[in-house]
Amino acid sequence: MGVIEKLTNTSFGYNLLRYGKLSFTETDTKEGPGSNQSGSNIIMSLVTTVITIFALYLAFKCKKDGKIDIVQILLACCCSVCYIPYRLAVPCK
Repeated sequence: MGVIEKLTNTSFGYNLLRYGKLSFTETDTKEGPGSNQSGSNIIMSLVTTVITIFALYLAFKCKKDGKIDIVQILLACCCSVCYIPYRLAVPCK
């Protein structure tokens, strides 16, 4: 099986040969209970957003000499799930 066959037979719903480019098929854009925005996905998005906002709050709260530390902000944005326990374990100086 060649590369083209592998790309067109993936479960992602891409059809490379028909359109000449990567595009979604109808099964990927349907709405309803089985769509990508099911209830659990929406709840998980809300939880992730709350965690990220709390991590950013902790990062802005910890200022060095009155200046915002860009490293703390980047850590809070990129890895908020790890940053919150770190900041709770290691208080600001």
